[in-house]
Amino acid sequence: TRMSAVETLDRPAPAALPREIDAEDPFGFRDAEQWAELELTEEAMWMLEYLPVWHIDGTRVEIPDTGAWLERFILAYAPEITAVVPDTLAGRVGQRSSAALAAYRRLA
Repeated sequence: TRMSAVETLDRPAPAALPREIDAEDPFGFRDAEQWAELELTEEAMWMLEYLPVWHIDGTRVEIPDTGAWLERFILAYAPEITAVVPDTLAGRVGQRSSAALAAYRRLA
């Protein structure tokens, strides 16, 4: 939804809450309860240098299951990901993909 009007209020914005960030683990991957395994194409092995994936062997990597972020990540790089474990994650990605396609159909 786009904004159609802006209203200035007489009250101040709420104070920003301080955030503590662990410099050693800024994204909280250490505390991830579930991890996923992805099988990448050879051409996608560059991800090891730039993204939060850890090499298992061959073209298999593991990544923390951060929920919605990981689902979007898999969709964005789908052409370079040939397998996803666990099946529950693959199912979540499939549901997200179906919802996105349905949204496009409604716009068409």
